[in-house]
Amino acid sequence: MNHLLDSLATCIETQNWSAALALALMVPDALSKLAYPEEIKVGVRYARWFDEFALPVFSVQPQAGFQHLLDGAVCYALRCAYLHSATTELEGKIIRQRVAKIRFTQTPGVHSNQFGDILFLDIGTFCADLLQAGRAYSQDRPMPFSDVELVLLPNKNGSVTVTIPGLGRVMFSGGTGE
Repeated sequence: MNHLLDSLATCIETQNWSAALALALMVPDALSKLAYPEEIKVGVRYARWFDEFALPVFSVQPQAGFQHLLDGAVCYALRCAYLHSATTELEGKIIRQRVAKIRFTQTPGVHSNQFGDILFLDIGTFCADLLQAGRAYSQDRPMPFSDVELVLLPNKNGSVTVTIPGLGRVMFSGGTGE
């Protein structure tokens, strides 16, 4: 997991915002699988982890009596839109009743403000908050994939053997794709 968080930190430092956003949206994915292995529905798992572990460390907290504009369900919709379609236009009737689109800015003063059905987020703040949440969560917990390293060995018959530390070897048969 550290490799993902370290890569996210590098992307934030270098202001590589497209990559930073993709990696930031992957943090709840990876950690929610570790936190709730019994939950098979990715969206439920993702939203639960986000609400439980990310929201409390977010730099902008709502005033008393109000709730976050960006919760786990909205962030999961953003994750799906961005990672699957490279857009920030959210899908899903219930989500769109609250937020139809997320606009990222590079203006921290505009972070977590909503105008109409558009939620404005400062991309640096958002990514840094998810990095902080990921580091805080993984700090005192064992991370089985702390450094993923794949060893690919081509075989004479066209197959490939993949060795994954902690999991062993897996062989993939070759094919022409025909």
